[in-house]
Amino acid sequence: MLVSNKKKYIKEDLINSTPYIRDLLKYVSNKIIPFQCPGHKAGNSYLNFYKKILKKYLFELETNEIPLIDTFQNPTKGLRESQEKVAKIYGVYKTFFIVGGSTLSNIIALSSLVNDNNEILIPRNAHKSVFSALIVSGVKPYFVYPEYDYDFNVDHNLDINKVLSKVKEFNIKNVLISNPTYYGSCIDIKRLALTLKEIGKDIVLVVDQAWGSHFKFNSEFPTCSTDYADIIIMSPHKTLSAFTQCSFLHIGNSLLTKKPEIIPKIEQTVLMLSTTSPNSLLLFSMDYTQFELHNPKIFQKVYSISNFIQKEIKKIDEDIILTFDKLKNKAGVDQRDITKIVINMSKYGLSGYELEEILINRYKIQVELADLFNVVFLITVGDNYKKARYLINAIKEIINDLKRGYIKVRNILRRIKELPDWPELAITPRQAFTSKYKYVELDNSYGLISAELITTYPPGIPIIIPGEVITKDIIEHIKNEIKYGGKITGFSDKTLKTIRVVE
Repeated sequence: MLVSNKKKYIKEDLINSTPYIRDLLKYVSNKIIPFQCPGHKAGNSYLNFYKKILKKYLFELETNEIPLIDTFQNPTKGLRESQEKVAKIYGVYKTFFIVGGSTLSNIIALSSLVNDNNEILIPRNAHKSVFSALIVSGVKPYFVYPEYDYDFNVDHNLDINKVLSKVKEFNIKNVLISNPTYYGSCIDIKRLALTLKEIGKDIVLVVDQAWGSHFKFNSEFPTCSTDYADIIIMSPHKTLSAFTQCSFLHIGNSLLTKKPEIIPKIEQTVLMLSTTSPNSLLLFSMDYTQFELHNPKIFQKVYSISNFIQKEIKKIDEDIILTFDKLKNKAGVDQRDITKIVINMSKYGLSGYELEEILINRYKIQVELADLFNVVFLITVGDNYKKARYLINAIKEIINDLKRGYIKVRNILRRIKELPDWPELAITPRQAFTSKYKYVELDNSYGLISAELITTYPPGIPIIIPGEVITKDIIEHIKNEIKYGGKITGFSDKTLKTIRVVE
């Protein structure tokens, strides 16, 4: 007995000596049911053969570049073959495996476009990595603002007509589109690409399709941009089986005839900004993802489970779920990705953050995203019907308890009606980031130019970026996010009381 207790104390001491490992083990021991990425969902999408390989040879597989395997900077063996297979199945000219996430892929893409015409059109609700890329590259942005949904309080995608109008007005030669949005809204990428080509044959279209790696593999999914865009970025760890931090950077076939001189710049920028010590386990997972892309049954199952959840929740209360039939007549939603299950319980007075808390505490369900109004569940190659039914029953129980008054509601939404208007861009993000700065109290920052990129994460869409003018509504929104459970990032002052502004 004494020996057993001694071993127990030694084990606890070791775990407490490694605090991050301690937290990971706590997560595992809680047996959380993930409706979030990574898409493999604790390995559920992997064939047992490959699981056994990882289990048996984990440390041996984590190796440096050696002649027997391949080199990341100049692949000639298995890595090159795997990348070529991915390029072939997506129908693109070339694919790079990026191990710095789609954040790095966005930075590579925008940095490759820097030239005398140093401008790009982007959606203001793009991921924070796009704005980081603006700072790194120095590219001047022209913003198009997303279409706002007053029923669900979410930003959808862009109105194509507004995109085309701005391209014509300012003679813009580079366009970046986020497709889908975090909430699943898609633009008609085919129409956009073909119309841009009519306006100017040299206009480069970049698509951040981080959340849509699966689009190509089932006709029920939205249009895949690899058939139409020039540069395409994907995060195969989100809905596919790659490990977190993996990204596909595709060069579309159209770039070969449109602007072939950009291709060597992309290749060189990949070499410049990528690590020279790539993690072989990440590359392992991208090769496995390449393998699963050849099985259409996997993606039929993803669609079927997503559709099943959507239909069953509509039976419970059709008002709470965001579906395409509610959106198809709205600008900014030409198509919708059904794998993003968006739930809004505002009619019951429940905020997204409160719903997230109930789901994790009562049901051990982890959502992909919570905001002030909504939660998002992500359906991927790692999901199954058993978990889908568990989620549906949880939603049903929560609504029943809300109706009976068994759940205490904080009435947050009575004080918050909608998201603030987008702020004005006074100077470029790079100019603001590199300018002299000072710190002021957040409450006293009204009318000043931000030098920081402040965002809630997830979803990683900036509330304010360097170069934008801080408004009273923005200040109030930041304070509400802090007060009601938002995860704010970007403040240099970790107390979140002061903000860095341009002098």
